Amino acid sequence: MKHARYARSLVVIWAITALALYALRLYGMGIADVGVRAPHEPWQYAFGFAVPALFALANVGRTSISPEYLQRVRRVIPVDASDWVWFVPVALTAGICEEFLYRGYALTQVAALTGSLPAGFILSSVAFGFAHIYQGRIGVIGTAITGALYATVFLVTGSVVPCMLGHIGQDVVAGLLYSRRIRAEDARASDAV
Repeated sequence: MKHARYARSLVVIWAITALALYALRLYGMGIADVGVRAPHEPWQYAFGFAVPALFALANVGRTSISPEYLQRVRRVIPVDASDWVWFVPVALTAGICEEFLYRGYALTQVAALTGSLPAGFILSSVAFGFAHIYQGRIGVIGTAITGALYATVFLVTGSVVPCMLGHIGQDVVAGLLYSRRIRAEDARASDAV
């Protein structure tokens, strides 16, 4: 079931990305027009890692995770080697495609259509949050905030590449941390029986 979910995610995200690329071509645009290019300065590649670093700092010393949230993300968190074989490509795909789609494509296109960069910023971040509705209310809010932080990185650096790198790193590290938490919880439940 989990592997089918991973496979479905890969197909859907890449299909949507292909449609966005096609739409860009229809209007004579390329990926550089929506931020898939080098940042203003080479050292800005590291800016993408500021987002997961902020979340790590915000969670220092935190020992509990909402049981409801953990139950919701359990469906996508890898817990064994066969899950990781699927999860890593999903994390790479999410980092590359979601940053292209939400920060690059959606933010720039909404801003162009409305004549308002703040509208592009807000709408792309909110849409990113709702795309993660399977995580529940906490996940939607957290993901929208994450989207806003990555949008800020994009606007500061002029590139979605730092966002892609940070997003990939964030997903892999979250997979590791939540996997460990789920295995520990399962072991406690097994010992209690």
